[in-house]
Amino acid sequence: MKMPYMDVIFKAIKNTFALLLRFLQHRHLPIILAIIAFVSMLGTLQKGFGPMDDLRLRAKLLDKSQLPERLLDTGIIPENNGKLTTVLASLQSSVRTEDELKKMTEYGTCAWWTYEGVRFSNWRPLEHLTYWLDYQLYPDSPALMRAHSLVWFALLIFMVTLLYRKFLPVGVTAGLAAVLYFLDNSNYLPAMWIANRNLLIAVTFSLLAILCHHKWRSGGSIGFAFISSICLIASLLATEAGIATFAFLFSYALFVDNSKWSKRILSLVPAVLIIVAWRIIYNSLGHGGYGGGFIIDPVREFASFANAVYIRGVVLLGAQWAGFPPEILSLYHDTMTMRVWFIAAGFLVLVLLAIWPLLYKDRMARFWFTAMVLCVFPICATMPMNRNLLFVGIAAFGLIAQFIVAMLVAKDSAFQNIGRGTSAWILLGLLFISHVLGAGIGRVIASETNSAYIEHFKSSMDVGNLEGVENQDLVIVNYPNPFTIFYTPTYMAYNQWPLPRGLRVLSPGFIAIEVSRVDEKTVTLRAATNSLMSSAIRSRWDRVFLYDHFSRGYRDRRFGFSVGEKVEVPRMSVEVLSVNHEQLPTKVSYRFEVSADDSSLRWLMWDKSKGGYSDFKVPAIGESVVVPGPFHH
Repeated sequence: MKMPYMDVIFKAIKNTFALLLRFLQHRHLPIILAIIAFVSMLGTLQKGFGPMDDLRLRAKLLDKSQLPERLLDTGIIPENNGKLTTVLASLQSSVRTEDELKKMTEYGTCAWWTYEGVRFSNWRPLEHLTYWLDYQLYPDSPALMRAHSLVWFALLIFMVTLLYRKFLPVGVTAGLAAVLYFLDNSNYLPAMWIANRNLLIAVTFSLLAILCHHKWRSGGSIGFAFISSICLIASLLATEAGIATFAFLFSYALFVDNSKWSKRILSLVPAVLIIVAWRIIYNSLGHGGYGGGFIIDPVREFASFANAVYIRGVVLLGAQWAGFPPEILSLYHDTMTMRVWFIAAGFLVLVLLAIWPLLYKDRMARFWFTAMVLCVFPICATMPMNRNLLFVGIAAFGLIAQFIVAMLVAKDSAFQNIGRGTSAWILLGLLFISHVLGAGIGRVIASETNSAYIEHFKSSMDVGNLEGVENQDLVIVNYPNPFTIFYTPTYMAYNQWPLPRGLRVLSPGFIAIEVSRVDEKTVTLRAATNSLMSSAIRSRWDRVFLYDHFSRGYRDRRFGFSVGEKVEVPRMSVEVLSVNHEQLPTKVSYRFEVSADDSSLRWLMWDKSKGGYSDFKVPAIGESVVVPGPFHH
């Protein structure tokens, strides 16, 4: 029985496939994709400033005369605020010196439990210069600042398409790699978030460095080597992640460069010297990270970094290929870490089985694979996040595109053997689901998804317009997301709310807490289970675990507490009364300079039922009250 409508369907599919192939091979594809990239993100122009880093950078870029006087007491605002020299030197510096930390702790910008040796400071002068220009030209237009970032995003897509066309011989393969990279969700946040422009700049200059290096090693003049070196410097001065450029140069020397091995090694010397010099200058200026669990310095904390590579590296690679957000590692309790690791590792075994024939016979596939693995190492120094996969994705999608074309277009016989052929077809199906269907849907809803994510973080800073608080210490019993304490003053200032005399966060809001009144001036907090600094053990995912991981930026778990340990801040003394087996406090005493009922103290608590803050009534002397936690019923 004839079914003419089936012929129509098959013809439509065939024509669509032919049209897609022509599109992927279009001579102007780099420009076309760059325009699509820019236009696809135009909806973000109306989003305004992000509530955290965007507003923190804004406060540091404006002149002091434009800021509330109280904001100058928080330790966030440097001397000579807004001046070009200050901006270039320390715009992305959070805690670089002991004096800065002391001032922040005294005000409460850093919580009382912050490790006294913590340092967190980035030196990104090229990125800083672009923000300084924003604030010279259109200081009150977040839309234009976002448009500026989108220009860099479009340039990135243009450059990555050129790279694929230089390194991948078949037009379809290069075009497919570029489209998949554009659709990938790792570039959503950098393109949407003003304060994350550094990654877009770094990747753009990195791509140019690789292309110029290729031109030089393919017979071009020595001038291309010089330009490549300049672009590498620019990438490093945009963000530390620019060091991933070397992963591509090293892999190039191994698998693409056809010269003698001695010349291949010599070709890497300029990049090595640049990176070493950059790191020496970086450290000598006092930048880097130490003492917080959010950032691990690979040089100063090598053992911790090696462990992070073992755990995070596998999850990051699995996330890149499977298309799931690597943040999933932080959405579960620590006890679930190895389960996530084994799932990611199992998937990577499938990937390796499927692509092994391609790696065995194709040196460009080996180039992409090696660069991909090496690019993972630097980003293991911080929490696994999608936005950090921009460099990894360049190599991954080059390899993925080669794999797909070998399977569907070239129909490579190497994939047809039993076992590997099966794993290859399984992987092909998963790649289509995650990187075509899933990524396409994700691109459409990216703006709203990101807005919802930001709203959750913003809610913990939304203490409201509190009348008279400028003459009070704002005491918050249980702060739900302690990572955002640092951003609360600039958020309040931007909303033109009065800033408190001091910010006194007593504990994270990870767990149910018993608040007891000991005497006129003293209250104690006791964790219902586990500790005040860690969340309750649960096998399911929850946002509170993400907040827990973020909060470790103030103090890595390696630096525990001891019974009797005291922290003195203006008008409040804190003493650790008991700790658990991890040396995390289970009971803490807070003694105020005045009665806990005094009008100079404004008490708030996080109310999970309303998703916001409520007034907290301090119990009478000798009495206690339980403040519910996220899992409290």
